[in-house]
Amino acid sequence: MKAYTFALGVIFVAFLFSCNPNNNKQVNNEDANAEKRSVDSIYVKYEPSLLNNSNFQLVITDPKMEVQEIRPDTNFTAYSYTGQSSFERFDIPFGTLFPIQRGDSIIISMKDGYPHLNVANSSYNDHEINFGTELLKRKTPIFEAIAIADSASLDKFIKQSNHYIDSSYKVGAISGEYENWIKKEMEYVKLYAQQNKKIFKGTRDISSHINIDENLNLSKYRSFVYKIMANDLKEDLAIPSILNSASSLFTGKTKDYVLYRFAKESLAVMDVAKANQSLKDLKGKFNDTTYYSLLADRFEPTFKDASARENILINQKGDKFTLNDILAKHKGKKVYVDFWASWCAPCRAEMPSSKKLEKSFPNVVFLYLSLDKVQKDWLEAMKFEGLKESNSFLFGNIETDDFLNKHEVNMIPRYMIFDKNGVLVNKDAPRPSDQKIAGLLKE
Repeated sequence: MKAYTFALGVIFVAFLFSCNPNNNKQVNNEDANAEKRSVDSIYVKYEPSLLNNSNFQLVITDPKMEVQEIRPDTNFTAYSYTGQSSFERFDIPFGTLFPIQRGDSIIISMKDGYPHLNVANSSYNDHEINFGTELLKRKTPIFEAIAIADSASLDKFIKQSNHYIDSSYKVGAISGEYENWIKKEMEYVKLYAQQNKKIFKGTRDISSHINIDENLNLSKYRSFVYKIMANDLKEDLAIPSILNSASSLFTGKTKDYVLYRFAKESLAVMDVAKANQSLKDLKGKFNDTTYYSLLADRFEPTFKDASARENILINQKGDKFTLNDILAKHKGKKVYVDFWASWCAPCRAEMPSSKKLEKSFPNVVFLYLSLDKVQKDWLEAMKFEGLKESNSFLFGNIETDDFLNKHEVNMIPRYMIFDKNGVLVNKDAPRPSDQKIAGLLKE
């Protein structure tokens, strides 16, 4: 059986190496690549056939940036990308990593039902760029350990993965540089899996694997140290607890990173007054003050007067309105209200369908009311989704708002329809993607 498995692995590697006649790296592009790497961006576009047919999610993660979702577009779009950024396929339970570097120009296509990346003048060959996907096709998702149920399965998983990697290196399908990178990421996959206390009992000495600041450019190292901190906190996201845990477990840039990640999560669920006080408590706690600046910029109130916000809606400029004010402005037209938030994935997924509805029903007003607590998140999401300023508002205080409480808007997405006189006629309307909504919006 072992010989059979080994033979299959060799056949797979030989196939992987021989299927592309352009697997040799170009050696005359060193100057061009050096110039590319000095740019903190990458450029991505989709093949036209994927615009309405992509069932995968590609994202960019980075220690100091919000997760960036790669949106389908047939034109090259620039995305921020630093030396510590990672380009990932983010799917549950299995995703993968791609060895993308600053300055890369990427064309995304589909191959055998999986995303395939073509990168111009990359220092990695096509096999290396899409190696993780090739293994994923063969049920060896080396970047994920979510489905691993016990120690024996984990050991088998790592052994099989190492076999494929070593065999690929021996036949020249991947370089030593790539082998080193992928094995480092895979080692932290294993260490992350071992932090699942429900499956892996006992304690392990992890001191030699943490506080390695240069490894912050590894996606799975970041996941690993985050998991260690989460286990220590046990869902206690109080700022004093976060400060204590970060200081007791970590040092240097790694400490700054985990402190930032958990402080950001904690501040996001606080009201404005408490968030401001917590920001003061965090000041001076980061060696790299950039992290504090990112928190202060994100959570500082966009509109300075945080008082008197009950039962009001705020527009992009900070002007205040009541819902009745807005409905009165649109008297004579039906109003379709979308209750959403930047962090609500199902809400965001409905936006394309909503845009189509708007075009089909020009005499209906589409109103987008956000339940975000962080105003900056709302503004960024509003811009990203292309919402009109005149029809997009933020609730001033979702905890105390009379309308939200009266109609029990505690789960989103949620949709409502008001008639031409501003009377609520459907408090649980269908979603934009539901075919039933068209009949309700007709006059």
